[in-house]
Parts: sequence; structure tokens; C-alpha cells
Amino acid sequence: LIQSGEFPENFLLITSTLHYYLSSNLRSPLLGMVLEKKVGLISPKDLVKTLKPKNKREMELCFFYQEPVFIGRRIEEGLIAAEGFIPLLVGEILKEEEIAVTKRIEGVLEAVGNGENTVTEIAGYLHSKGIIPAPSAHLISKYVYLLEKIGLLEKIDIFKKKKGALRRLPSPLLDFYYFCKAKYGLGEVQLPLEFLKKVWERKVPQYAEWFFEKLFSEIFGLKPVKILKPEIDIALLRGRRLEIVGEVKWKDRVSKKELLEVEERLSKFDCKKILVVPEKGVLEGETDLEIWDVERIVEEIGKNS
Repeated sequence: LIQSGEFPENFLLITSTLHYYLSSNLRSPLLGMVLEKKVGLISPKDLVKTLKPKNKREMELCFFYQEPVFIGRRIEEGLIAAEGFIPLLVGEILKEEEIAVTKRIEGVLEAVGNGENTVTEIAGYLHSKGIIPAPSAHLISKYVYLLEKIGLLEKIDIFKKKKGALRRLPSPLLDFYYFCKAKYGLGEVQLPLEFLKKVWERKVPQYAEWFFEKLFSEIFGLKPVKILKPEIDIALLRGRRLEIVGEVKWKDRVSKKELLEVEERLSKFDCKKILVVPEKGVLEGETDLEIWDVERIVEEIGKNS
């Protein structure tokens, strides 16, 4: 039907991502007739450009709104809805798979939500849960790779290491759900909203780090990597050269001692050094670091656009 041309000019073909990547017919002539477009999360740059947040709270909504279905809703609504929404989302992707495969894939997502960031750590977690017979990376590596391909996991290379990488869940809501599932049994027990809100607040600084890493990657056209020694919140490469390092202090007060510690960590690198804060007024001291607060971020994205 498509090859005969009997279809409207604006024609969308929508496919299950898992089915697409598992298909052996990826060299179909149709691929030369249609424009392939992966539909993922909304980019941080687009969110900030559109919503123009004015303060810390409004910027935190941008973290949350990366999941398009929750745009315009309160964070509390999303935290309640996540318990039903996330399993349905993942289940829709996995519905054609065998139960054993689904258990392993769900186990990988839960492991990463629990803070297991390497394939070896993920394998150990699944073995401890009785999902795989041994804590061997080769038993789950293909599932990790598949989840990366369909957008349910992100791979972050480690700076100056040819092998090895870290994995994380791509959206705060996905991470929040699997964190609560691993730590507190969400899905098996009903967790009170007040408790969920407290957990979310504890996780927000981490989500801020991920959000601004992606945002600066988009603004400057650089590749994110992870520096572990010393551990740095944001590290961005152009080719093999480190162009930007940054720390995120997403809090209402940054003491002089904290500023000195940040300066000490970032001083080890010969490149642009950025400190991200909600607003400059939270700083209790002077610094030579380049300060990016909500106001400057919105302004710079306006220029960059």
C-alpha cells in the first residue's frame, strides 16, 4: 500500500520500539521512503526555552516535565500516578516478550534505580534477587544493551577509560519509581503521598545534576562523560578534549566552605569551570567560578536559540 503511493502526504508510521529493534528486517526499502524519528523525552533546552522558569521551584518543574504526559500537572500528581504509569509504560514495551525476559529486564531497571550503575553491579543485584543463576555480566549484558537502544537506559562513558561505562535511568520519574520499588517496595505496598514527597525532595539534587548536564551538552554541543576521581557532577567533551567541568549546588544556601571545596575539585582541570545554583544570592562568599543560575540559564538559552 505504501509503495503504491496510496496514502496521505502527511503519513505517520508508529511502531513499538522493542519490536523495531528486535526485527531482522531493518534493511526494508521502507526505510528509504520515510524519515525515521525517535520519540523520546522532551529536551531540557526546549523545556527551559518554552517555560522560561523564574525561580528554583519553576526550574524543578522542568526536571519533572521531561516526561511529556505530565506537562501542566503538579509534581504531587505525578508521584501518585507514577505507580500506575511507569509499569504500564514499560509493560507496553515488553508485552510481546517472554516472562523470563521481562523479569530480567525489569530487574535491570530496578537495579539501576537502586544505584547499581555498572553491568557487574547490575548482575550482582539480579543474582541476589534470584533472577539469574550467577552474578555474571554476560547473563544480562544483552538486556542492558537493548534497554539502551530503546531509550529506557542511558549509557555514560567514564572519562579516559576505553572500557566500562555507567548506566542510569533517563527520566527523573522513571528513576524515582524504580528507586522506590527497590528501596521501599512501591508496587507491593501503598506508600503515603507525604512520604513520596520527602523521597522526591531528597532525590531532586541528583535530578538537577542530570538535567543540567544534558542542558549544557545541548547548549554547547558537547558529549557528557563521568569523572570519578575526583567525582564531578558535570563533565563535557569535544572529541577527546575536556571542555567544561561543573558542579551543581541545588540548594538554598551554599557556604563559603562548600565553595572552597568546589573550587578545589574543579581546579584540577584546565577548562571552563561552571557552578550551577538556583540564584546567586544563595552563595555565602566570592568565587572565580562561572556562575549559572536560573536567570542566566534562561537568558543564555534565549541567545543560543
